[in-house]
Amino acid sequence: MNITLNAVVNGLILGCVYGIAGMTFGVLYRITKVFHISFAAIGTLGAVVAVAVSGTSGSWTAITLGIIAGAAVAAVVTAAAFLALYRPLIRRGASAGITFIASLGAFMVIEAVVAIVAGPDDRKFSVMGFTRQSEVLGLKLSGLHVASLALFVLVAAAISFYFAKTRAGRQTRALIGNPEQAELVGIRVLLISTLMCAAMGGISIVAFAVNGMNSSVTFAGSLPLTLFGVLAMMLGGVDNLVQTGIAGLAVGAVGGLAAAILPGQWSSTIVFALAMVYIVIRPTGGFLRVRAT
Repeated sequence: MNITLNAVVNGLILGCVYGIAGMTFGVLYRITKVFHISFAAIGTLGAVVAVAVSGTSGSWTAITLGIIAGAAVAAVVTAAAFLALYRPLIRRGASAGITFIASLGAFMVIEAVVAIVAGPDDRKFSVMGFTRQSEVLGLKLSGLHVASLALFVLVAAAISFYFAKTRAGRQTRALIGNPEQAELVGIRVLLISTLMCAAMGGISIVAFAVNGMNSSVTFAGSLPLTLFGVLAMMLGGVDNLVQTGIAGLAVGAVGGLAAAILPGQWSSTIVFALAMVYIVIRPTGGFLRVRAT
């Protein structure tokens, strides 16, 4: 029983990472209208920078500084992808398929550049002290578990507050709904879109860094994280950040439970199979009566 419960708890913690990835990917998708698969490569690039800057001391201060540095790099690269790649293509009438191929090409270029500059080896954070588990009420928890949950709540609250309570957030919602009309009423569509792409690209590094702390930072590992984040976005509804975060937790919990009772390779299969059944039943996603953001 404890083994199963611990597996579900571990899944929920991983679900926090999926939720952060899903929320940031969702905002980027709504702004750019592009299936931004290079999200995975940019996230990995940021995490690689975070590992390099944090060094080997293993302190929270060094890791925090590393994540900030990685977030800054990811913010710049994401904004550049929007301005130099997606926006010109969209303005010239490119289809969703063309923009996806362009994003996939960007993924490959970033992967190749990182391999040339930093080498092909996997990178690991020095977090041994934070992954050490202690038993609390029969559950095995670590400092990284607590940090993952806290970061999930912080990111979800910050993004929700931005859209619901700030003038810039209301302007962002307006340009997402109708950019032409938003521009006509004086909203600086290009500036806000660029800043939001940078912000979401930077925040997404939290997910990629925490995921890397659980194992290692690799381009191969970034794609499943991105796909689970996209799955959370689809289940929660593209227009609803709150439900995307909740869906991320649910995806993680189901994956943890499946891993506890079935061979490991079946975990992802079960998660995606159940998700596809749900999406067939409810194509627009969503499961709670919560106002869209």
